[in-house]
Amino acid sequence: MNFLDRLFAITYCAVREDKNKDRHKRTVFMIEGIVTFISFSIIMIILGAFNLQVKNYLIWALLFIPIVVGNYIYLKSYFFKSNYYLEIVEVVNQYSKKKKIFCAIIAILLFILSGVQMIGGGILMSYLLSLH
Repeated sequence: MNFLDRLFAITYCAVREDKNKDRHKRTVFMIEGIVTFISFSIIMIILGAFNLQVKNYLIWALLFIPIVVGNYIYLKSYFFKSNYYLEIVEVVNQYSKKKKIFCAIIAILLFILSGVQMIGGGILMSYLLSLH
């Protein structure tokens, strides 16, 4: 299992079943959030390191929207078009209850920490831009 497969298994434990039975889609949505936050952080650090000051909000949107759309398209095609997620779900269903709870805690912490990392990336970008 590669990194995305393990991330799917961990976040699948955190997402609960609902009446619409779309647990798989919500799991991919959570993964997309984590990956997008980390991508935003990296982009902000790069902008600050190379002193690329973006003053127009339209350019900010044009810079970040392709990342969100790209993550969405890639993750949807990786998990759903190949039906690969079914194999991961079979493995996760064999986990013990303690392991599922542990994985759910890790997934929630990953989501929160990736958001904090994005905020930290913005602060670091601001600091790096002030140095030039």
